[in-house]
Amino acid sequence: MAHSVPHWTGWIESIEPKVNQYGERTVEIKAAGPGLFFTDAQTGLEVQENKRTDQIIDLLLEEVIIPPALTASTLLDEVGVWQL
Repeated sequence: MAHSVPHWTGWIESIEPKVNQYGERTVEIKAAGPGLFFTDAQTGLEVQENKRTDQIIDLLLEEVIIPPALTASTLLDEVGVWQL
């Protein structure tokens, strides 16, 4: 099998085949990535003064819940390859 490099990591939300009796057959795939979890993230941190960026990021990471890492990949264009 050829070496594959993932160009996007996320979740498939839906797969909708587009039926066309005499024309091209296509499918619409709706997907979301990890950024979806951070869109509505809120924090109760007060304004941070006289701190480095890395210190502020550490404080934010303690408050915001980070989604679990993806542990498997699916190759949509490889027949028979469903998980790495």
